[in-house]
Amino acid sequence: VVGDAEENFNYENMNRTFKLLVGGERKFYSLGKGKYYMDSGELKVDLGCFVVGLEYSSQVQAEVIGKPNAAFFNQAAKMIGLSAGDLVMIGDDVEGDVGGAMSAGFQGILVDKSSKI
Repeated sequence: VVGDAEENFNYENMNRTFKLLVGGERKFYSLGKGKYYMDSGELKVDLGCFVVGLEYSSQVQAEVIGKPNAAFFNQAAKMIGLSAGDLVMIGDDVEGDVGGAMSAGFQGILVDKSSKI
């Protein structure tokens, strides 16, 4: 499972993961495939580039089990006992938050974290 590891995304860890994927460990999961995100006013690369790189080099496709996968949002709705149509996702990521939620039948509201209130 690949998740947000920030400073731990390095050659050694990526190569170790690559070897597991081509060495028979064929199940590959990712918490997401985001391109980038904003953190304290600073743009940062997200885990998507690492996941896509591993997919390319190992020829094993990752299954996204977090946002924006609709199953992620459907599970949240099930856990709180409401239907998707009764829920609203408020997020700052148009693809991962709002787009993913809307693909699962939620309503979506995009907020702009860069504007000051």
